[in-house]
Amino acid sequence: MVDVIAWPPIATKGRALPTKRRPISQSRSLLTGKRYASATQRARREATVVVGGIGADKASAGYVEMFKEFLDGGINYTRISMCSPLWYGALRGLGGKRGSQALEWMSGYDALEMTESAVDVAWTVGQPVAGVAGTFDGWPILTCTGLPADTVIAFPSETVLVVDGVGVKHTARVLRVAKSGIPDPENDNQVSATLFLDTAVPDGDVLIGYRESVVYEVQDVNDIQAMQPVSGNFSYTINLREVFEDETDGFTEVNPWRSSKVGV
Repeated sequence: MVDVIAWPPIATKGRALPTKRRPISQSRSLLTGKRYASATQRARREATVVVGGIGADKASAGYVEMFKEFLDGGINYTRISMCSPLWYGALRGLGGKRGSQALEWMSGYDALEMTESAVDVAWTVGQPVAGVAGTFDGWPILTCTGLPADTVIAFPSETVLVVDGVGVKHTARVLRVAKSGIPDPENDNQVSATLFLDTAVPDGDVLIGYRESVVYEVQDVNDIQAMQPVSGNFSYTINLREVFEDETDGFTEVNPWRSSKVGV
């Protein structure tokens, strides 16, 4: 089992957007010059994060050093919820308007379970959005209702999460900019938008802009350091490369910033 260390509460100053690397093998026929190409390894995401050395409570540098301790020279990995690759200003004003998601109540570092008459109560935050699957011109689409009117509500490369009627989760990525229409008076003033997707999904509850949780290997852990000036902030550069659980004997999630080790 490999420990997967939760990303620490450190101040992010900048990032190189996650991108997938797809190693290929290619050759050309000596007779025809025709090109042949094929994938040689599975695609992996790579990213770079620049974190400040000061941060909240002036503690970022300390968190980075403890993070390195838990990574144990690179033996262990880290887990990060992927941020959108978009310019942050593009999403301004859309919070809570593109679908609902689970809300977890905490007491200190402990999750609280709520019940009513011995039945678990699930809390959500955000405006519910419903989606109906279909196709258009050969491409998978998802027609969504419950959105704000006359608004760009989805951007290329964003991840869409759909939870079907039996609770199974499905994801796809947006192909084109999607803008909602105006209220339809013949349909209870519903506002809808059509999302073009790279993969077909079923009907269900929709969350646009879902942040996928990804496990990364931190590259060159022993070389992560910063030069602290006499005054002003300083930074660390952390390079990340995606890893998959089936390449290991399994993951053990570790969050030293919140709770104890839990075997998964």
